[in-house]
Parts: sequence; C-alpha cells; structure tokens
Amino acid sequence: MEAICAAWLVGITWQLGQARLWGAEIYLVLFLAAGAGLAWMVYVWRQSLYVVQGRYRRWGQRVLVWTLLVCMGFAWAGWRAAHKMADAMLPGLERQDILVEGVVDTLPQLQSGRWRFTLAVKTAELNGEPVQLPAKLQLSWYFSASAVDDANDAMPDIHVGQHWRFEVRLRAPHGSMNPHGFDYELWLWGQGIGAVGYVRTAKNAATPRLLADAQGSLVERWREQVRSKIMHTVPDARQAGLLAALTLGDQRAISRDDWQIFRTTGVAHLVSISGLHITMMAWLAMCLINWLWRRSVRLMLWLPAHTAAAVGGLLCAVLYALFAGWGIPAQRTVLMLATVVLLRVVGIRWPWYTVWCFAAAVVVAADPWALLQAGFWLSFIAVGVLLAQATDGIDGQKQLERKERYPLPDQLALQPWWQRLWKSVWRSCWQLLVVQWRISIALAPLTLLLFQQVSVVGLVANLFAIPWVTFVMVPLSLLGMVWHPLWLFAAWAADVLLAVLQWLSNWTWAVWSSAVPPWPVGVAAVLGAVVLVLPVWRWRYRLLGLLMVIPVLVWQPTRVAQGEFEVIALDVGQGSAVLVRTATHDLLYDTGPKYTEDSDAGSLMVVPALHALGVHVDRVVVSHVDADHAGGLYSVLAAYPQADLLASAPSGDAVWQSTAADHIPCVAGLSWQWDDVQFTVLHPTVQMESRGSSRALSGNAQSCVLRVAATNSVGKEVAALLTGDIEAKQEGELVARSADCSARIHSTGPIGASAADSAEQQCGTSLHADWLLAPHHGSKTSSSGVFLDAVNPQWVVVQSGYLNRFGHPDEDVLKRYSQRGIQLVNTVSCGAATWRSDALEQMQCERMQRSRYWHHQVQ
Repeated sequence: MEAICAAWLVGITWQLGQARLWGAEIYLVLFLAAGAGLAWMVYVWRQSLYVVQGRYRRWGQRVLVWTLLVCMGFAWAGWRAAHKMADAMLPGLERQDILVEGVVDTLPQLQSGRWRFTLAVKTAELNGEPVQLPAKLQLSWYFSASAVDDANDAMPDIHVGQHWRFEVRLRAPHGSMNPHGFDYELWLWGQGIGAVGYVRTAKNAATPRLLADAQGSLVERWREQVRSKIMHTVPDARQAGLLAALTLGDQRAISRDDWQIFRTTGVAHLVSISGLHITMMAWLAMCLINWLWRRSVRLMLWLPAHTAAAVGGLLCAVLYALFAGWGIPAQRTVLMLATVVLLRVVGIRWPWYTVWCFAAAVVVAADPWALLQAGFWLSFIAVGVLLAQATDGIDGQKQLERKERYPLPDQLALQPWWQRLWKSVWRSCWQLLVVQWRISIALAPLTLLLFQQVSVVGLVANLFAIPWVTFVMVPLSLLGMVWHPLWLFAAWAADVLLAVLQWLSNWTWAVWSSAVPPWPVGVAAVLGAVVLVLPVWRWRYRLLGLLMVIPVLVWQPTRVAQGEFEVIALDVGQGSAVLVRTATHDLLYDTGPKYTEDSDAGSLMVVPALHALGVHVDRVVVSHVDADHAGGLYSVLAAYPQADLLASAPSGDAVWQSTAADHIPCVAGLSWQWDDVQFTVLHPTVQMESRGSSRALSGNAQSCVLRVAATNSVGKEVAALLTGDIEAKQEGELVARSADCSARIHSTGPIGASAADSAEQQCGTSLHADWLLAPHHGSKTSSSGVFLDAVNPQWVVVQSGYLNRFGHPDEDVLKRYSQRGIQLVNTVSCGAATWRSDALEQMQCERMQRSRYWHHQVQ
C-alpha cells in the first residue's frame, strides 16, 4: 500500500512541475487509459488468468502497476488544473472599469486605510455588456484621502455575507518572484482567487450600493460577531489580536512585530498553523472522550472507547475547523483526520505509517497543490508523530514497562480519589508535553528548509508556551464566547505570554539562520528528524536519524571567487533592492518599498531572500529616502544590525537614527575594496542638504550612484552601475565629470574618510558598465541618450511593478535601449535577475527558472 500511495504522489508531483498545461481532454484520456490498464491488471490477478512465474516477472508487474498509478496521478492533477485555469481572468479586462455584483464571503480585514475582502462574483458588466470574471476576487476598498482614485474619506461598513454592487478595476494575480521566496500566485491559485483589484470611489465611478445586508454564511457571520465582541471587550489591540487568532483562527490582527517574536522564539505554530491547531484539538478531544467513556460500562458495551474517542475527536476537529474559517489548510487537515478515523472505525488495521501515507494520498487527491504548501507538510509531519505516539507501546517489552510504571486497576481502587485524579491529570499533561516536544523537534529541519531559520530558544519557549496556551489561553478564549468577561482574563494571560516571549526573543543568539540547502540534503534532514523522534523505533535507528540531520547543519552555499562579484536585482515590485556579493562580503543597495505601516518589502521579500541565500549583509546603501527605495530599511537593519549604513539623506532625516553599526553620508569620491572588487561612489558630489534648505534638491537628484568594478581573468574591467533615481540632468553631470577628469579614484582607505578628503576626488571615474540599473525605473525623465552612450551597457535591468501607475518603463526609454542594442530585463517578467561578472552573456531569471502553469505570463 505504501508503494501504491507513493506512486500516486509521484505522479501528482510530476504534474506540478509543468510550466504549461495541456488540454483538459488530453489529461482525461490519459487518466481513463491508465485507469483501464490498472483495472485490467486487478481483474487478471483476481481471476488468476495469468500466473506470473519468477521473481523478475513479479517485479515487472509491480513496476507496471506503479507506472500506471503515476500516470493516473499526473493526469488527475492536470485535469483538475485545466478546469481551474478556465476560471482565469481574460487579459483584455485588466485595468478596465467593470461593474460587479457579488457577496462578501470572508471576514473583511481593516488595515491601513482600506478594507480587504474576498468577493464571490454574481454578475459583471463592462460598458453595459456582460463579461465573464473569475468566481472569486480579492478586493481592496480604500477610504483615505490619499488612496487610489481620489477615494472619499467616508469609511464603508463592510460585513461578511453582504451583497454589493460597485465598480472595480482588476488585474491578473501577479506576485514577486525571488530566490526561495513565497509564491503569492500559488497561494491565490490555491484559494481559488482569479483576480485582484480595488473598488473605485472616484467621482466618475458608479456609486457603491449595498443591495442586501448579511445573508447566508451563518458560520462566517458568527465568526465576525465573535471577533467584533473580542475587539470591544479587550481594550488592548495587541492582546485582542492574539485572542482572535486563538479563538477564530484569524491571525490577520496580529502585528508584524508580534509575528517576529513568535518566529524568533519558535512558537509561531501555536497561532499560525491551523492544521496543527486542529490536529491538537482533535487529539485532546480524543483523550478526554476516551477517559470519560471508560468510566461507563454501559457505554463501553455499546461502543468501544477507542472508536467513540476517534469519532468524537473528528467531530471536534470539524467544528473547530468550521469556526476557524474552513480554509484550505483546515479542510486538508480534517480530510486527513477523517481518513485515519474511517480506517480505524471500519476495522482496517494498517500500520501507522501505512495509514499516514494513505491519508496523504487522499488529501493530495482532493487538493493536488497541497504538496507545494508549507502548511501541508507541517500538518502532515505533526499527524505522523501523533499516529506514532498513539501506537507507542505495541511492543511487548513496552507493555511490561508500562505495567510496572502505572498501577493496576485494583491498586488504583485503594488510592484516594484525589490522588487518582492528580495522577491522571499529571499523566495527561506529561503526554501532551511529550507529543508537543516531539512535534517541535520533528518540524525543526522542515522549518529551516521552509523559512531558513530555527529558533535556538524554541525548546525553552515551547516548554512554557505550550501548556500556557493549551491549558490557560485557549480554554479562556473559547469559554469567553459564553461569558465575555473571561476574555479579560485571557488578555492577561496573553500579556504574560508576550512578555516572556519578548524577553526570550531579545537574546542575541535566539535564532539560527541558514541558507536553503540542496533538496537532497534538506529531504534527508526532514526524514532524519522524523526518525529521531518516533517512539516506535529503537535508539540505533534514531542515531541514524541524527546522522541524517547533521549535513543540513554544516552545509554552506557556494560563493563567487576572489576578484569576481555577483549582482542580484530582487523583485520587489515598484521599488528597488539590489544585492551585490563578492567572495566574502555582501552589500545591499536599497531596501524596497513600504506598503503600509505594518508591511514593507524588507520584511516580506528582501530579508527572506537574503536568509535563503545565506547572506550576512556588511553594508546597506540607501540611494535616497523615498519610500520605494528606503521603505524596508528598518526591517533589514533589524535582521542585520551589524551592517553599516551608507545613505544619501538630509542631515536630520530619520535614517541617521537607525540601528546600523555605522552611519556614513554618501558623497562622490568614497571608495573601498572587497576581495579585489572596487566600489566607488560617483554621485552626489556633496552631502544632501536638509529638505528645508534653500539649496536642497529633490531626493531623486541626490541619489547615491555606486559603481562596482573588477578585473576578469583576461585583464578586462567588468563593471555594474547602480543609479538610484537620478534623472537626465544628473546623468549629464556624471558624463561631464567623467569626460573632463582623467584621474581615476584608487583610494582603498577606510570608508569613513572625511568629506574634505572626498571633495578632493569629485572628478568621476569611468562610467562604462556592463550591467546597468535603469535610472528611475526607466522613467521618461531618465536614461538619456548621452548617458547610455557613455555607459554603453550590455544589460539594463528595470525594477518596476506590474501595471504600475507611473507607466514605468517609458516606451521612449525602451526604444533608446533597443536602438543601442542593450539587452533589457524587467523584473516584472523576469523576477529576480542574477548576473555574474564571470559570465557576462548570461542573465538568470527567477521567474523563468521556477515557471509553472499557475504563474502569470507577462506579455
């Protein structure tokens, strides 16, 4: 059975690697043909019409059956994907003003001047004609004065179940694509969301109309009422957000800072992994029902205790999943638990690992894309540990040990009731702690593989957090729905939890980060951790598991050689973030845009990518303080406090109060050398004036321009030029200084050289570069012809957002690139773009390397 399930999973995994889908009919024919072949094999075996002689023939038949199952899994996933793709948004409808009717079908989230919610579409019209839209849209409704389309100040009142009619502007789902980064497009695909956009509230837009108040969605409406009551009962928003997560599974009210604390201390699974929550809730319910059921002889005669406990635990899991929103991860977990319970109820006594594999095959059949979700693997391993824990003691020796450890029933009868109760409670608590510790250890390598970090203080944090959350916070949170004042006690418990975790997270060695290892090393570590904690295997096998984990702990990524450098233009949307790597040093040029008060590219994209690559940033360069370039600065410096900061910013700007190890103004003439690679600042010529000064220029005009150069193996200089948001005037100044001054800057002294020393070297070095970061994202006011002629790049990289409102890159600029034979790379279509000084002709695009059929194809 394990081989059958594995073959099915291999087929689905194979299909998930497709970059383009075939027609649905091709998958259907393949599935039917493979199914017919498999049915014939089963029929032949059962009728004994074909007797196989010899070991090799038996193996041949098995291989044939496995091959047919692989084909069936491949065809099944492909057929599901082809039908799902039919719900995709038509390209011609992007950025059109479409009148939509629909129902709000998820809890709306209020954040930073907007409502965010999912709309189930009923009808749609474009210019009075009906159009076909995806079944589900993810929409934002802005209500601040600075919002898109000159939104009104009035805040709309959005509730789940409401039927609305309003005008929207949509686009296809398009996310950033960075090394080992979060696949936002896959997440939207899994949620069934076919387009994203916003509600138009401009004067020329149709007035939004509420056609019907909350209808249907009884569970969602109840959840919204409970969330609203929590927010009104608990005055502290931080505590209320945590209680909403524990009660409703709604983690969106938890702040970014608190999420960072949870990740640092290794307890994020207590508030963020709904599958693990549901599994633990089912396990607790099973233990309680089993204990109560065994107290009644009549109930035991009517139904065995283990059967009643299994069914009761499943029902509890279903109810909890419904109340938690019945999301895709919750559905997967319930289906996995239902499979396990059904097998036990009908009397199929497979080994725990067979049940484990079969449950995974069933879940993946229902949701093939679960194999690509971190939540599936976290829940899958947690369920495996629980199954193994449930079968602990099947060995005869362990049964004897258990008899010696626990008194017999007649001995228990002689003990006082309070002593029996205490021992029973203590044993249950101990079992809960043991299983939680086993799950934490089993998930550690997988957490490192998925999130590139493991909490060193996690064991200590979980020792406190697990019983505190399980026995104090969760009961108080759930009972608070019956008597609201209990939420105040739960809020006090949340405050205690946050205080302890905050203290642990402040330890300098609280987290250990590592680059993403090759997949064989990562898979071996995950398997080794599972073997290490399973109670059904002997210690010699557990030691083997420990040996399998060691390689992932010592693995180090390869770097460029001495005298070479690598440039990675990260995909951060409408903003800039470029990583420059030498043999032993790393420099980050700009930190990406800021999205909201609690969200920026630094925390969402830049830092995860740097962790995945094994980067230890030595210096952060901020070209200027505009939000699309410096928006992620504080998140980056929080992750890399040892980094220096080189910035072009007014003297009184907030960046100079950041937590960087050293603060250095960006002034032309500064230069330094790392690993035989020369870094030279070309602009601005003087430190940026404060914005209140009469001599102050715009931030764009004062952008820090950095040239990186090295000599390759044949003695030729190879260079990259990072330009920030300079415009045509500054480009002309750079060209003039480069032409008028023959002296080159060769200073290799400390970067902290005084401004007076730097002023003596204001003449520019050579502007030629093989790799050019397009000035100002390719705007029409930049990339002048004289500048492009002076730089004469082979590659130009544009960092811009998909369908951005600025129109970057400009069509005239693109023509200038094309006329000069410059190869253009746009992060919109390329994703993160990687270029190395030892491979001038090659540009590696992350979106092309990871291309899958659910990814948006930019024309």
